[in-house]
Amino acid sequence: RPDRCGVSKPLSSVCRQPMALSVTGLLLVCLLAVFGPVRAFLSVDGEVNAAKFYEALVQSKSGKTKDPLELFTELKAEEDRFYRLANDPMQYDPKKQLEAIRAFTKKAGPLLGLEDGHGPLHEMLRAARAVLGMELPPPDVEPHPWTDAKVITPLCAEFLTRAIKAHKRHAKQLKQEL
Repeated sequence: RPDRCGVSKPLSSVCRQPMALSVTGLLLVCLLAVFGPVRAFLSVDGEVNAAKFYEALVQSKSGKTKDPLELFTELKAEEDRFYRLANDPMQYDPKKQLEAIRAFTKKAGPLLGLEDGHGPLHEMLRAARAVLGMELPPPDVEPHPWTDAKVITPLCAEFLTRAIKAHKRHAKQLKQEL
């Protein structure tokens, strides 16, 4: 087949289309292939907060306990959402990450007796760091919100994983008591 310059090329070379993938996307795909999904590690304070978060979730405002299956389903859906936001290159969107972090902080902050994340973006991110037990940066050296969201999103997923593990331990204890 002749190309636009009139030079003939074999059909096999004409059919190969270059794949449009940025260098960052290629690096991310390679890292996911080699190391698997991003796993973050909570600090000891974060793990303690996850257990407290689960205990606070069990008790509703009226003092009645929530249905364990409903609670598990809710936590699992949130965990999956954060893992997708952290690991799926097709879903990477800093704005969606920040929205998810804000919703997480509004839910977890008051249950733990911490800030609820209402207000400006930098205050919400500081509240999320407090919930997750992360070290707070000095106010004059705060990272860009999108950079911060890349770090906080997998930690939120791990936090919810720890809460689910607390749920499973609690369910196992209830079965043993019966």
